[in-house]
Amino acid sequence: MLYCGRLDYGKGVDKLLELADAIEGSNEFYFKIACNNAHNTHLFSHFTRTSVSIGLEGSEALNKFYNSGNVMFFPSMYEGFEMVTLEALCAGIPVLGRQVGAVGEFVKNNDPGVELINEDFLAQIKRLHEQNNNQREFLHSYYGTKYGLQAYTRRLNAAFGEIIVGQFM
Repeated sequence: MLYCGRLDYGKGVDKLLELADAIEGSNEFYFKIACNNAHNTHLFSHFTRTSVSIGLEGSEALNKFYNSGNVMFFPSMYEGFEMVTLEALCAGIPVLGRQVGAVGEFVKNNDPGVELINEDFLAQIKRLHEQNNNQREFLHSYYGTKYGLQAYTRRLNAAFGEIIVGQFM
C-alpha cells in the first residue's frame, strides 16, 4: 500500500491512520507513506507495518517508491488535479480515492484503475491488490499513452499552434 502527500486532516489523515491500524493486524500488507515534511509523522511512529519517508527527491526516488507498491490509497477530501494519482497510474498502480481532483475526473471518464473509496475499503484494497498483478502493464501503457510526456507535448504543441495561427489571421 502506498500514500503520497501531506499528513493533514483535509488530505485524509484519519483514513490513513485507520488503514495503518488495519494493516498492523494483517500479515498481507505493508504501508509506505511519502510526504514532504515531518508534520504529523509522529502519528504513525507506533506502527510496525507502516513506514514514513520524508522528502523523496528526484525521479529515481519517486519511481522506486511507486514501484514498491500495488495500490495507492488517496483519501484526500480536496484537490486540484494532483499529480500523485497520475504518477501512480503511470507506474501501473491502481488508485483508491475520494471523488475529488484527478480521482474524480478519472472515475467520471471511466478510466481504468481508479475507484472511489467505499465503506469496506479494506476489501477494495485486497481486490485491487490481487487484480494489479494482471493489470500493471496495462495501466502503465494506458496512462503513459494518454497522459505521458509525448501526449502532453502533442497537446501543448496543438494548443500553441492554434494560438499562434489565430494571431496572424
